[in-house]
Amino acid sequence: MDGDEVVQVYVKQHNASVPVPNIRLADFARVTIAKGQSAQVQLQIVPRAHCVVPSSDDIYTDGSTVEAGAVTVFVGGGQPKYNDGAVLSASFAVTSSQTVASCPEPTTFY
Repeated sequence: MDGDEVVQVYVKQHNASVPVPNIRLADFARVTIAKGQSAQVQLQIVPRAHCVVPSSDDIYTDGSTVEAGAVTVFVGGGQPKYNDGAVLSASFAVTSSQTVASCPEPTTFY
């Protein structure tokens, strides 16, 4: 029997300078998979998916910032904590902080 799956990618920031959610949904895609087959899914993590909003008196300027530090990415069919280990994960380091507005546009890889 064919089936549908919602593949989800979550991000976790380990040492943000301000409170952030434990994990954040960064992207997802619904895919129909024929019985006995596999499917390739393309997901993107944009800078806004792992940014912080520092305190500021200027409410008119978007100060959203991607902070330097460790980030873990989780990919699977649900939230990492509730998916019985059926989630892949990898960690990387953001090496410098910058505002979201100054981040380059994401690149799509196939």
